[in-house]
Amino acid sequence: MHLNRLLVVEDEALIMLDIEAILLDAGVGEVVTATPVGEALRLVDSVSLDGAVLDLRLGRSGWSYEVAARLQQNDVPFVFSSGTAEVAEGFCHVPLLVKPFFAEQLIAGLLQVTADRGEIAADVTRQKPLHATSRYTKTLSDARGGNDETIPTSCG
Repeated sequence: MHLNRLLVVEDEALIMLDIEAILLDAGVGEVVTATPVGEALRLVDSVSLDGAVLDLRLGRSGWSYEVAARLQQNDVPFVFSSGTAEVAEGFCHVPLLVKPFFAEQLIAGLLQVTADRGEIAADVTRQKPLHATSRYTKTLSDARGGNDETIPTSCG
């Protein structure tokens, strides 16, 4: 079994495309995307989700904490992605992917929070960059020296 539908909330188009490609290649059935907070909230309220990836700072749209709170109310697991390692109080238990991150880190974070909701295929072993123009996600071949432990939260 695989995760049927994941939400990605990201304001940078190339990063969103990279994340979407990683998730689809890993076996996620459908990736729904949103940039403004209002659109993300509408999706959370109207679509059945197995998990989510939330960029913390959504440019002019603000922060994704309102989306995170709604996901928590709906019992939908999620991870944060951000260029910073600071998360607001009340969300420090959520795994945080600090940009730039590796494809395997994204999959590990989602596996960590969705363990009881199915499995994402672990085939993220591609040897080429996802998008040559993106500096935010990296390939597994770049991460060979890393460890496979759980993704840290901002709680330390």
